[in-house]
Amino acid sequence: MKRLLIAAALVLFACHAAGVSDAGERSKISVKLTEPSRPCIVTCSLINGGIYVSSYSGREVIVETVTSGGTAIDDLIREKRGSRYSYRFDFDFDEDEDPEDEDKEEARKGLKKIPVSSSAFEVQEDDNEVLVEVDSWSRAVDVYIQVPVRTSVNLSCINGGDIVVENVTGEVETENINGNITLSGISGSVIAYVQNGDLTAELKSVTRDKPMSFASFNGDVDVTLPAGVKTTVKVSTHTGDAYSDFDIEAVERPTEIIEDNKDAEDGKYRVRIEEAFYGNINGGGPEFDFSTFNGDIYIRKAR
Repeated sequence: MKRLLIAAALVLFACHAAGVSDAGERSKISVKLTEPSRPCIVTCSLINGGIYVSSYSGREVIVETVTSGGTAIDDLIREKRGSRYSYRFDFDFDEDEDPEDEDKEEARKGLKKIPVSSSAFEVQEDDNEVLVEVDSWSRAVDVYIQVPVRTSVNLSCINGGDIVVENVTGEVETENINGNITLSGISGSVIAYVQNGDLTAELKSVTRDKPMSFASFNGDVDVTLPAGVKTTVKVSTHTGDAYSDFDIEAVERPTEIIEDNKDAEDGKYRVRIEEAFYGNINGGGPEFDFSTFNGDIYIRKAR
């Protein structure tokens, strides 16, 4: 019977005296798995913020959140890893002046801001499936998740943060709209997409007969595969180039014809032709798709 082991919500409220900076509020939950001897699946989606996942020798899933942005998540990662890494990705957007802003400024005259720091998140576990839900609408919240080695993840971000996954064995599915994706020490399979950012992946081993996909729209795709991997690669880039130190044997594939707007109201019939390079590595195998629109592709052999 499936069961809900933990459904915990933490809400932190902090009011600091004027002149004291908000250093980033941290919250932590440890979740026991229904069957610790089996692999687990972790799912997390954010509107604002980044996600960092790494494996450890324990049998629980540990979730920590850090609010306030800045270097808070970097400090947390350094604490866990013992070295300095910075994955944050900040964006500056030009905004036209809004008359309403002037009204707000007038209303604030003579008042001191109360630096409120709030974080709310909930973690649910059901039959080794862990769902992390974070309130990241109004401010950036970075999430650090420690997992057992045999863990599959499904992660997505939209604004202001990177996705980082390290040293897990399982299926990795990631999507980031405005930020980078960095995957290292992965054993298993990967489906990863970046809209605006770079995708970097390093796989120690791959799941046999499992297709994979590595794609970016605006950014580079840099993937390192085991030297003995058997795959048929599909490579496409519109404005960049593709490079590899594998011996890739080109294979003929028919041009893919895609029908668009077949039932369009204007009655027009449209056909789109998609061209890509196909090649076999070590005799071929499941298809690995590498694609980018604005960027280069690097397919590297692990040393």
